[in-house]
Amino acid sequence: ARSIERCALDLGTRRIGRSGANDLAGLRDVRLDEQGTLILDRGTAQESLRNETSGLEQSWRFARRPKGSGDLLVRVSVTASSFLGSSDGGLHFGCAGSSLAVRYGVATWIDARGRSAPVGARYTPGEIALRVPAAIVDGSTYPAVLDPIISPEIGIDAPVHGQEEQS
Repeated sequence: ARSIERCALDLGTRRIGRSGANDLAGLRDVRLDEQGTLILDRGTAQESLRNETSGLEQSWRFARRPKGSGDLLVRVSVTASSFLGSSDGGLHFGCAGSSLAVRYGVATWIDARGRSAPVGARYTPGEIALRVPAAIVDGSTYPAVLDPIISPEIGIDAPVHGQEEQS
């Protein structure tokens, strides 16, 4: 009998904040909006998860400048079958012996004026860290959003896109 290996990627926001601020990412409220987006109120930010044709959009909305000083750090716990590496497109996770993978893409910081900046993700065993430089956080107009896309791949930086809905 041939065994089938489970290939999974489990993610969970662990911490959100800047130096000198309480940055535990506990849940205050969970709800679905009218478009089916899952909204998680984490105090410092409102996290949302929404399916898009390009993948799962994970975002954190900051209604106001986060308390504290220094860089804004968002830490996401990650359990994956294997970490395949990083590229300009993001972090890549998959299963040994398979070309199927998942990419945790480069995030974008977008403020209320539409100014944007790329925010790379860094992987250490058990965690993904997104770091928004202090100058960007302090120079932003709020609300602001940080939003990576999580997408399936058939090889590193070869995303699988869903079908567009027909009108």
